[in-house]
Amino acid sequence: MVEQKAPVAADELKAWYKPLLDATVSRLIKAGVVKGAAVEAAPMWAEPNRVLIAKVWGTGQRGQFFWAITGEDYISDHVPGSMARTPQEVARHFSLKWQMDAERLLAMANKQGVTEKTARHLQVHREKLIRQAEHLYDLSRLDEIWKQPAWPPAISKAGQLTAFESHRELPLQLATASHSSSALAAAEPS
Repeated sequence: MVEQKAPVAADELKAWYKPLLDATVSRLIKAGVVKGAAVEAAPMWAEPNRVLIAKVWGTGQRGQFFWAITGEDYISDHVPGSMARTPQEVARHFSLKWQMDAERLLAMANKQGVTEKTARHLQVHREKLIRQAEHLYDLSRLDEIWKQPAWPPAISKAGQLTAFESHRELPLQLATASHSSSALAAAEPS
């Protein structure tokens, strides 16, 4: 279930998601997922202080973007952009993927020869995956929180869930420069 939270100010939102977006871009570069002279990213949706969904791509490769999901206490993961058209669809995808990953972890923990310490570690990770998958699934079922506002985004009275939209993809330094939050209720001008 999604809990009600106080609205998040635009500067607080930026202070929260910018380091997450930077770390996500760095992780994807290190892993060789995105390549190019520069890498661009744009936050696409967030539940502030919990989970961020973003698009990441190499410069000049906008059509070959990756969806990334991260959060302070959230599993970081990514999939090719072709896996989903919208942040809501990718949330559903990660939910299902993490449920299947949790089942694989259970099978690994139950294999013969796995130490008790390793089995405990796998079980803790499995439980975290399940909690986050269920949370994402619950969110993905709430169509109203995924509706995109007109550009520029506005702050809603509900304020706890945020959808970002731009008429063009923004480079990382611009994507984190001046976004406001928007969400559940009809957006009001900021």
